[in-house]
Amino acid sequence: MYRVYARIVSGIICLSVLTGAGCIAVPYQEFKTYDQAFTETKTATEKFLLEYDTELEERNKAQEKTKSAGDGTPFPATVNLAPVMNPSKATTPLTARYDALSIVSDFNTVLITLAEGKSSKEVQTVADSLISSLNKFGTLIGETELIPYAAPVGKLVSTLIQKLNEAQNRKQFIAALTAGEPVVQAILDLFAQDAQDIYKVKALKATGKCSDYQDKAAAFNRQIKSLSRDYKIPSDNKTITRIKKVEAEMQKIYTRTGLKNKAVLDPQGKKPFGDLVFSQFEQTLVQAGDAATGYETVIKEQQAFYELSISYGRLLGKTKTALTTVRLALDKPADIHQQATDLIAFVFEVKRDWNALEKARQSGSGQ
Repeated sequence: MYRVYARIVSGIICLSVLTGAGCIAVPYQEFKTYDQAFTETKTATEKFLLEYDTELEERNKAQEKTKSAGDGTPFPATVNLAPVMNPSKATTPLTARYDALSIVSDFNTVLITLAEGKSSKEVQTVADSLISSLNKFGTLIGETELIPYAAPVGKLVSTLIQKLNEAQNRKQFIAALTAGEPVVQAILDLFAQDAQDIYKVKALKATGKCSDYQDKAAAFNRQIKSLSRDYKIPSDNKTITRIKKVEAEMQKIYTRTGLKNKAVLDPQGKKPFGDLVFSQFEQTLVQAGDAATGYETVIKEQQAFYELSISYGRLLGKTKTALTTVRLALDKPADIHQQATDLIAFVFEVKRDWNALEKARQSGSGQ
């Protein structure tokens, strides 16, 4: 136990308090490890933001297509050139969320800068970047299409900006971060809400795709059954065996696509079964099998995205806890050993959750 404690103490650096009150013990290596873990959280969020943007773009295209169909024209009736003429002034739901992510990232940078014992001027420089991000984000409050549930955050932004502008020393910067922490926590909650919304949209799309694949598989099976009506009921065992084999394959298709249909051929004609018709059956079964594979792939991808969403939610939750841990470690050096231990535990947990998220993502995209 003594050796473990000694290793932690060996990584601690002594920083002069900007007010001249002595030293504050900060576990530098643990803070560095935390910062690396935070980068992974930021990367995961950026991936979800891209996922959000893709879903939003597809939704908008679908709405435009539906609107054009309703107007009786195969193309949009109007065009808005403002966003393409002035792209720097155009704010989209995606850029709005990147602005929110910048606040979280800048907040973390101020934390780390304080942990590293930088001068008040250096702290003020990174704090200015946070203030800029907060001001930019504040203009989005109320624009419900951009971030529809950001109003609670807006009530806290102005207070945080004021405290950061007034801060002159380490103690005041820490007080500002303490007051501003709810802003960052609320933004992380917004990202969690986005993730839930993305999953819901994807689930609806997946349901539609599954239904389409079921219809295709059932149609191919019906095609086989319809074709069999031109042929007479066989009396020889060889043909009967071949028919049973076709019926078994058809039943597998129904089972794979979640259908309760019973696969039975319906011979009632006068022609005898031959190799040609069985070849036609096999070709149609291949097409039905492709539809079943498509159905299974959609399910696997959606299940993988569900697991990825859960992992991301855990990641956000642990990030919220870690931000509080880091801020407390700056303000309460007497408890630094336990703070460092908790932070180390967080780093391992967040890495584990990141690995789970990546595996889920790869599973979904690899189908």
